Amino acid sequence: MIDIVPTLLEAAGLPVEGQSADAKPKDLVNEYEQELQRRGSSVVHVRKSVHRVKTLLGKAKRLRDVTPTTIRNALARLEAKDATPATQNGYRLALSGFFGWLVREGRWPSNPVKQVSPAKVNGKTRERRALTEKELRRLLQAAPPHRALVYRVAATTGLRRSELAALRWADVDLDEAVLRVRASISKNGKEAHQPLPEGTVAALRAARGEQQLPSAPVFAAIPLMPTLRKDLEAAKIEYVTEDGVADFHSLRVTYATMLAHAGVSLVQAQVLMRHSDPKLTANIYTRLQLHDGHAAVARIDIDTPRRRRVAR
Repeated sequence: MIDIVPTLLEAAGLPVEGQSADAKPKDLVNEYEQELQRRGSSVVHVRKSVHRVKTLLGKAKRLRDVTPTTIRNALARLEAKDATPATQNGYRLALSGFFGWLVREGRWPSNPVKQVSPAKVNGKTRERRALTEKELRRLLQAAPPHRALVYRVAATTGLRRSELAALRWADVDLDEAVLRVRASISKNGKEAHQPLPEGTVAALRAARGEQQLPSAPVFAAIPLMPTLRKDLEAAKIEYVTEDGVADFHSLRVTYATMLAHAGVSLVQAQVLMRHSDPKLTANIYTRLQLHDGHAAVARIDIDTPRRRRVAR
């Protein structure tokens, strides 16, 4: 007699004997990480994917404990931490890739993520705003020194959260005032060297002291959004204004905008921002306020005739 129980279990999306029902999620994620590396995925992609999978798996001790309901709850926790719909969908996609791999390997009957609808993205992605220089100074004064250093480096180099987290003291040349972004940690997979302003060099020098090993991380941790919001509140900076929200990535927007205010050319700003397309630098990251436009227009004068040049 044919045993139809396994077939029925598979149809219901439940594990059957011999599959990974009792496997430890941590061990399976480690295997998945090796699989991503074998496929040739970039270091940044592997790190981000593994982090997102682990976040959504949470504290599950067995793979059978991961259900559509637990996944929805994990995504809801991300939303409560101000994760955008696009970010939530990125986490969902990473977990779907993990379960998709298990299904293809014959180690799990179905992908539970398929039963979890993506977050709806209504209209445009949430606008980020640049902090004014006064707001940035208030933030650096209000935040504890170790977090203020993170904010300062982010706002004066344009480094992204993941790049800051992976930064080591060996990457920082304080004598030459240059910060190296290794290819293995950069978003575009290319090594870059970011110049450091004098104030940032001084802050890094004070933080390093004499005891830090070259292999030691520059930052013990990168502040999460709830922590940043507390620091913004302490600095009396509005999180949401008519210009947009002030999240962590806004510090990168601030960097680009300060470059524009300093008269840095678009070509040079593109290099410093490490953008492949100058339109991204100009249209997405540079937020020039209305008063900046007034200052520029004020230089136009059609009522006062200019002196004609004398021919020589």
